[in-house]
Amino acid sequence: MRNLKAYQLVWVSAILILLLSALGVNTTFDIKYHDTYFVSNLFHLGILFSLLLAFIGLIYWWISDKPANDRLQITHLGLTIGVMAAMLLTIFVNDKFFRLGFSTSKLINTCFFLVLLVLVVSQLLLVINVIIALMGRKKGLK
Repeated sequence: MRNLKAYQLVWVSAILILLLSALGVNTTFDIKYHDTYFVSNLFHLGILFSLLLAFIGLIYWWISDKPANDRLQITHLGLTIGVMAAMLLTIFVNDKFFRLGFSTSKLINTCFFLVLLVLVVSQLLLVINVIIALMGRKKGLK
């Protein structure tokens, strides 16, 4: 069996997330932030996540011949792909819990923002890994 490169894994995940969001094309979600409601379609969020993953895959492809830190790469990819999948699944579940009352919807919104914060902070690992790769020597050179 052939080993998957990081950029290949990210590009496959981008396609899978786009397909997952296409299943809930009629699902909308709303996020209340103070007195403002943000209403969007799940498919639009899936397109955003897929484009972000495609861009991350492009970055990993760009540094694929440079010595990057494997632990940072695995941690970054696990957090990014896992958080995006968790956010999409939270929106699927949100439709079922919405009927339970305001407090449950408020809890889901709070969890959504915390997961979004983890997603944004995990992108710092990508920046650190790119800096490490660019400062290191090319593979194969002594």
